[in-house]
Amino acid sequence: SNEEIEHWNQAMISRHPDTAAKKARFSHFLKQSGGAGRKDIRTYFDLIEFDEGRLK
Repeated sequence: SNEEIEHWNQAMISRHPDTAAKKARFSHFLKQSGGAGRKDIRTYFDLIEFDEGRLK
């Protein structure tokens, strides 16, 4: 249903690293992308947008 699709979309958009290992890996990729120290990049979507140049 449309409601299920919207729920899934929101869950994916807000997904973030939730364990120590995932946070370390996320930080590693953020640093590789030139975003070390950025506090505004918190979700996997944010990281992708930043890495691909759509988030400044």
